[in-house]
Amino acid sequence: MEAGGFAVAEVKEGTKSLACAPDAFGGVEATPEDKDAPRACFCDQRKKMFNKESLKSIQDLWKAKSAIAGSTTSIASTTKVLDDVKSEIKAKTEEWTQTVEVQETERKVATEALEAQKKCVL
Repeated sequence: MEAGGFAVAEVKEGTKSLACAPDAFGGVEATPEDKDAPRACFCDQRKKMFNKESLKSIQDLWKAKSAIAGSTTSIASTTKVLDDVKSEIKAKTEEWTQTVEVQETERKVATEALEAQKKCVL
């Protein structure tokens, strides 16, 4: 739920503290590029900076960003698998093409030898 260099979380009534951890921000890492980055907190008890609607919007934004980041990783992984499969298909196709060419050559040689034997017999 980072937004322009900050993250927000609503603290439930009666809560004494809030950890700067993904659980406090709907499971989203507030600083994914640097998990050890220094963090500072401030309280907006009177809700002058954020109201429930703005908190929800920011949380939704960063949940969506987190989902996109996960999807991007998944797409990259799928793309790598697809590239590997394409390489394997290419290698197998070349292997099978060579096998077929060898078999065709052997068949041609055998057919010519058979034809030569027929001529000798006649």
